[in-house]
Amino acid sequence: MRPRRGQPRERGLGAGGLARALAWVAVAAASGCVDRLALEGRACPCLPGWSCDPASQRCARVLPRGELGPPVVEAAFGREARIDATDGPRRDERVDGPRPDRPALLPDGGPDGPRRAALFVSAQTGDDRTGDGSRAAPWRTIGHALLQRTSEPELVVLAGTYRECVVLQQSHQGLTLRGESVAATILDGTGCAHTVRVSTGVDRTLLLTGFTIRNGNGVDLCGGGLLIADEASPTVEGNLVRENFATTGGGICVGKRSNALVRRNQILANQSRYGGAGIYLDEGATAVVESNVIGENVNSEYWGGGVSCKRCQAIVRGNTLRGNRTGASSVGRGGGLSCDEGAPTVQNNLIVGNSATAYYGGGNAGGYGGGIYVGGFIYAATPTVTNNTLVDNAADFGGGLAYGTADGFYERAAGELQSNIIAESRRGAAGAGGEAIYVGNATSNRPLVDFNLYWANAGGSYGGWAQTHAQVGTHNLTADPRFVVGPLGGYYLSQTAAGQPQPSPAVDAGHALATVLGLAAAHTRSDQVTDTGVVDLGFHYGAP
Repeated sequence: MRPRRGQPRERGLGAGGLARALAWVAVAAASGCVDRLALEGRACPCLPGWSCDPASQRCARVLPRGELGPPVVEAAFGREARIDATDGPRRDERVDGPRPDRPALLPDGGPDGPRRAALFVSAQTGDDRTGDGSRAAPWRTIGHALLQRTSEPELVVLAGTYRECVVLQQSHQGLTLRGESVAATILDGTGCAHTVRVSTGVDRTLLLTGFTIRNGNGVDLCGGGLLIADEASPTVEGNLVRENFATTGGGICVGKRSNALVRRNQILANQSRYGGAGIYLDEGATAVVESNVIGENVNSEYWGGGVSCKRCQAIVRGNTLRGNRTGASSVGRGGGLSCDEGAPTVQNNLIVGNSATAYYGGGNAGGYGGGIYVGGFIYAATPTVTNNTLVDNAADFGGGLAYGTADGFYERAAGELQSNIIAESRRGAAGAGGEAIYVGNATSNRPLVDFNLYWANAGGSYGGWAQTHAQVGTHNLTADPRFVVGPLGGYYLSQTAAGQPQPSPAVDAGHALATVLGLAAAHTRSDQVTDTGVVDLGFHYGAP
């Protein structure tokens, strides 16, 4: 089911890991030969190992005998495919995020200018002394432009590198701060604790979009790339957040009681020490984190390589979490996502190739939950985990998921685990585990586990005390999910109505109706016919 089985894969941020992360960024530019570069007469922007398909005018993989594979589907904001620059493409995976090769469109306008009032900033041609904020005479710095703005609804930041610490305040309600091009409009936080800070009191009418956000360094702080302060709730959409560091929330920190909307961003190659190298969600946060690509982020100790939820009630849905790692230097819990107390909703995510390790005295002692970790010390962690697909994740205790630990700490893990697919979980760095689900030795560990499908997990379906402590239902399956490649990725379910010879056992095998779960407009069929009736198991394309 996955190529090159048995070969080691780098999980860190060395040259290979960073190359993989940057290749994710480049994939959008490689998703169509007929684009701005081609129209200007330059070469089709396909990555090495890919070439222009003359029939479709899209980039296609060059197969071993020289023929071209299926072309990559073109996507502006969120329609496809990851390319792995070091191992070669595996299954294509849905990637939500901006097209780095194309300017961000202005509302009611286009890349040449908005139709409604806007102010402009240019690092190349602007001047804070003589400029007036027009396109012809822009300002030079974002900070100056924010001070000069009165009621204009949009501040357009033209291509360039802006080395300043950007602060958005409650007075900026209703503002759209828009980068002209994700790849070319760069907010560089060198010397800043936070590249961008959104202050308390801001609501979703403030939109941050179209930027690369990099090089924030929040030592002993939360949020290296972007800090969303306590009770701040902006909309953050269509950005590339990469190569930032903080003690928690290397890429993005979502503060306490925040109701932010974090959507369609690429959050890559960030680092943290204690939690949430990609995104950290603090106590009481009810934020919505959806349709993001969260990949190749590394957390040194404890919680969540990709996403960490600390007593939050957030909604985490429709994301791709790929190649994240936790426990690089100490205990690791939740390579893809960790839930430390709280009751988040974790729905319809694609969680692939993440790992959790734990090092003591130079040796590996075993991490918990390669894909997802759930646990609580004072309060129980009670997440609702439904319709996710977890494949190729690794840990010594629960390659797929872990509820609680074996040492008695951070127990109290419950909640629901239903309608998921957990396949090909791998053993951890210490050579143990690899179960689909691990449950620690505490009677408080009582998750409801039903209507899930397990397949080819190295340590079997259940580990630890799962069979005695968890509420394991009677509708779980052990069978090949029969993944097939479709227009948007490689985790569709085989279905005869879509032209495949055999149906997947995951079809119509869920715990509720698709309409009830909000998945009736999404699909698991390669012909993109939407799900009806009883929900199919696992990740659905086209949602939310």
